[in-house]
Amino acid sequence: MREKHAAILDAARRLFSRHGFDNTSMDAIAACAGASKATVYAHFAGKEALFQATVDAMVSEMPDRWDALLSVDGPLQLRLAAVAHDLMAMAAAPMPQAIHRMLALSTPLSLQRADAYWDLCFARYDRVMQRFLRAETRQGRLAVADVAQASAQFFALIVSASALRGWLTGAPDAPQRPRARSVESAVALFVRGYRAEANSTPAPRRRAAVGS
Repeated sequence: MREKHAAILDAARRLFSRHGFDNTSMDAIAACAGASKATVYAHFAGKEALFQATVDAMVSEMPDRWDALLSVDGPLQLRLAAVAHDLMAMAAAPMPQAIHRMLALSTPLSLQRADAYWDLCFARYDRVMQRFLRAETRQGRLAVADVAQASAQFFALIVSASALRGWLTGAPDAPQRPRARSVESAVALFVRGYRAEANSTPAPRRRAAVGS
């Protein structure tokens, strides 16, 4: 029973990501899974329920190592670089690209489902990064007034080109050495902009009294 359920989800993943929701039939999924159409309906109430279960299963397979990454000891810039490398690897991985293609090819989701997928795919990382930035600000290593804005800027610096390349073309990410240089420069720019001493305002110089 469990093996058949997994086979149906696997078939749905392959067909939905290739053809989208509208152009994938339950008959095709049943044939791909080696099951009858009645068996597919016994596991899932309908195509929409199967589609949602497929995306949910794919999202659940995405790694979530951020809490561990951000708790590693060491210099701030090295810790952020480790996070950035992991983020770029995740953005270029097959799973998020497959989820993106599946959703892009399919009937628009309800706002509630779209929000849920956004939360599972990205917002959880944003929340962790905001906690990290608050902690670093309390420790005096960074000076971040708006952690939400700073977190968004960090993600934009790191993943924009990598993610867009993978999602739009399906091509592999940049070679390792250029990617490493890109991460190093982006992290350095972020730290330079938010480093505590760089954001401290010097006390105004007192003007000497006339005739003193």
